[in-house]
Amino acid sequence: MKERRKDALKLLGVSLPILGGGLYIFNPEGIANRFVEVLAILAFFLGVFGVISGLIMFFTKNSLGMVETKPMAERVQEEEITAEEATLGILHGEDSNAEEPKLKMPS
Repeated sequence: MKERRKDALKLLGVSLPILGGGLYIFNPEGIANRFVEVLAILAFFLGVFGVISGLIMFFTKNSLGMVETKPMAERVQEEEITAEEATLGILHGEDSNAEEPKLKMPS
């Protein structure tokens, strides 16, 4: 099983009890304590969001592009180009016959 599906199952495992707790506490006729009522509504909506996100993660094959999945070290290595390489046009180990620009001094 792919790591993405494992993460989706973990998310579902956390969000389903939160959703259930929010539904169990919530009473449409009203709760005497406003704090408990706000917590119940918050738990319900966070649970719904978690369930929807977990299902999307479980059934989709590729990332949706919201989060970068490459490790930070790989991204930094890909983006590292020194100023000299950029000036000379040497990218990713390709050789170039370009020479460094020579500055002319005004006489």
